[in-house]
Amino acid sequence: MKRKVCGAILAALVLIAGPGPGGAQTKPPLFEIVVSSVGPGAPEWPLYIGEELGFFARVGLSVSESTAGNSQNCVSALVTGDAPLAVLASDIIIVAASRQLPITYIAPIITIPTYSLMVGPSIKTWNDLRGKVVLVTNKEDITAITLRKLAQAQKLDWLKDFNILNSGTSQLRTVALVSGNAQGAMLTQPYDVFAQRQGMHVLARGSDVLHDWISNGMAVNPKWAAAHRPELERFLRVVRDSIAYAYDHPAEAVAIMSRKLKVDPADALISYNAIFGQNGMSRTLIINEKALQNVADGIVDIGTLPSAPPLAPIIDSSFVRDLGR
Repeated sequence: MKRKVCGAILAALVLIAGPGPGGAQTKPPLFEIVVSSVGPGAPEWPLYIGEELGFFARVGLSVSESTAGNSQNCVSALVTGDAPLAVLASDIIIVAASRQLPITYIAPIITIPTYSLMVGPSIKTWNDLRGKVVLVTNKEDITAITLRKLAQAQKLDWLKDFNILNSGTSQLRTVALVSGNAQGAMLTQPYDVFAQRQGMHVLARGSDVLHDWISNGMAVNPKWAAAHRPELERFLRVVRDSIAYAYDHPAEAVAIMSRKLKVDPADALISYNAIFGQNGMSRTLIINEKALQNVADGIVDIGTLPSAPPLAPIIDSSFVRDLGR
């Protein structure tokens, strides 16, 4: 009897103590999210921070980026669900959603114009650029919208006065400009800074003609969002926290961008000052509908859409609003 009592007590103690080292419970696997973008750059800065500092992993997420190479591939990945989240220029999101594709605009990222018209050393004036090759992403996106407005300010016609060619990413356009295959190119940070170090210079900046704007935002496949709302909200909270970290820790944010894009730290610092120094990265992820309407109007001006679509069916701010609860 005594032996049975001791055995019962020992079994109870084992249950209380839980499994030993050999039977330790493993953590559940991280929930994987693929985020698509046209190419690496400043809009993905919060993702780089969240990944490198482990912010995503702490909330049970594993986030990876998929480089689509152009906006069409990026939208396709979003629609099919291959990459249910995407970082895209605001105009691309609006156009795709207005064409009844399953895409929802959920948060702004960079809220200031970021493109500059970079030109070769021999181009000193707008007149020097007449008839020369100028590169945009395509003739319907934000690079074209910006170039058109810049040319208008000089009383020039962007399609008639220049030889406009398409080139998918700022990376590719930088290579073409520096090599001399193009005399002008619309570039965003940090590629405009790199081009300047190679002897190129700024002929005009998008901020000269675009005001109250949202350059880049985040879009989601609505079916995926409905099925994974908790994970999406955790993702957005990390993005917001990563932006806050970048504002509070400039040196660390610059170092992360430099490593991720393999650019000189001095170039990354210039890009940081150009964006964060102007409060150009959204701290709240709340959509400014007036600014987004300006983007929609720019799309109409360039001729991509016959009229500005209503924004209400395109945007869903509830995911960001719920972060405060």
